[in-house]
Parts: sequence; structure tokens; C-alpha cells
Amino acid sequence: MGTASSLVSPGEVIEDGYGGEGGEACEIPVEVKPKARLLRSSFRRGPRVIGASFKSTGSVDLEYAAEYERLRKEYEIFRVSKNNEVSSMQKKEAKLDEENKRLRAELQALQKTYQKILREKESALEAKYQAMERAATFEHDRDKVKRQFKVNQTTC
Repeated sequence: MGTASSLVSPGEVIEDGYGGEGGEACEIPVEVKPKARLLRSSFRRGPRVIGASFKSTGSVDLEYAAEYERLRKEYEIFRVSKNNEVSSMQKKEAKLDEENKRLRAELQALQKTYQKILREKESALEAKYQAMERAATFEHDRDKVKRQFKVNQTTC
């Protein structure tokens, strides 16, 4: 609530209308007018200047100094542990990247070896079929020569 200072001008005398002490007149003291900052929105942006009377209550800072130091130390420990964790993760990542690179090179070598063996297999199969074809041709020619020999032997 507010004070009634805005209702009465300074120096004005008001009589008690409720019959307090027999209708005595009293002078209401002049109060300090409210400062403009009290009328402003409490959602003001920017740093606030702390008045001298509030600064004298700064002993509250001493009460929270120990907790602040404890929290600061906990944060520092947390920060260091997380930094260590990040660096160990980076080392693991580098190690895994190196292993990945090695495995990719090994895979390429295996693929080249596979292709080479596949080509050798195909050429060996081709050579086998050619040899079988030559053997079949040779047997056919041999049988032909045997028949001719028998024919010639019976005629002679």
C-alpha cells in the first residue's frame, strides 16, 4: 500500500474527525516523495546501482562466501574432469581413426588379392577346358588312326 502523503499538501492541518482526543488539530509531517525509480517497472534491464544503505547490508556476502568458494572449487574440479574426459575421448577417437585407416588399407589389399586369385582361377579353368578339348581332339584323332590302321592291316 502507499502512504497518504499525496493527499495532503505540506503544512496543511487536518482535524481528527473520529473524535479521538476532543477535536485536537495536528500537523501531519511532510514525507519524502517517492523516487521515480520506485515507479518504474521491476523488469528493468541493465546493471542496478546499489545504494549506500543497501551496501551496508553486504554482510550477506560473507555468509555466502564459503558456499561460493565451495561451489567454485566443485566447478573447477568438474571442469578439469570434463576436460580430461574430452581429451581422453579425443585420444580414443584418434586411435580409432588410425585403426580404421589400417583396416581400410588391409581391406583394399584383401580385395586386390581376391581379384588376383579370381583371375587366376578363371584362367586355370580356361586352361583346364582347353586341355580337355585338346585331349578329346587327341582321342578322336587316335581312334581315327586306329581304325585306319585296322583297315590297312586287314587289306594288306
